[in-house]
Amino acid sequence: MIIRPKTSFVAVIPIRPELRNHITWGGWGNGYVAVMPGHPLYEVDYNDLNMEVHGGLTYSGYAESLSGFNNKIPSKSWVFGFDTLHSGDDMTQWPDEASVLAEAKRLQKQIDNYKLI
Repeated sequence: MIIRPKTSFVAVIPIRPELRNHITWGGWGNGYVAVMPGHPLYEVDYNDLNMEVHGGLTYSGYAESLSGFNNKIPSKSWVFGFDTLHSGDDMTQWPDEASVLAEAKRLQKQIDNYKLI
C-alpha cells in the first residue's frame, strides 16, 4: 500500500518469511517514508534527526538500495525507516500492515512538517 501526499511517500514492508521462521518475537514489518530531491531532509542521515517513531529511526538511504518496495517508491528517493524488531516487540503490538502503516504515517507528518534551523 502506498499513500502519495504532497512531499513524501509511505511504504511498509513485511518481515521476510525466511527471517520470520527463525525468530519468535517482533512485529509485522518495517515502515518507511521517502522524500525526493529538493526536500530539506534529502540525504540527511537518520542519526542526525530526532523523530518520534517507534524505536527511533533505524535506517536512511536511497530507495534503490532496499528490496521489497516493488516500484512503490521512486528509486532516487531518500528513505527513512523504522522497524518492529526491538526487544519486547511482538505481533500483539504490530500484528499487521495497518498497524505499521499508521506509525509510518505518524513519521510522515513529522517529515513533511520538518523545518531546518
